[in-house]
Amino acid sequence: MGISVSFFGSVADCDVYVGQQIAEARRMLLSHTKQIEEIRRRHESMPGTEAAGRAAQGIKQAEVAGFKVLMNPTPMYELNILDEAVSFAQDRIDVLERTKKELLPALREGNSRIAVIFDDGIPEAFMFY
Repeated sequence: MGISVSFFGSVADCDVYVGQQIAEARRMLLSHTKQIEEIRRRHESMPGTEAAGRAAQGIKQAEVAGFKVLMNPTPMYELNILDEAVSFAQDRIDVLERTKKELLPALREGNSRIAVIFDDGIPEAFMFY
């Protein structure tokens, strides 16, 4: 995702946007959590020899148009990736909630414009005009 800058006509507009981003991050967190549970159920339902055989095959990786493509990832590999995604989503929610509860109320004086610098969807800095 990288660095992006969003400009808002007022702190109230920024507050609405941050609220929407919190809701989106919570939906993503819920989705990832459901996927983790599904993978765990699928992995636990595999007979021991099938799970061991699949793990022994290893992950096949190819590069297509500059993208990594994983074929037949193991359940453990999927879980590791989703655990990282859950951690990122939770960190994003934490920072967005702090922004909404602590920073934006302190900036409500006046109806000034505000710009927010995001790094991977996480507020990193603010410019208050």
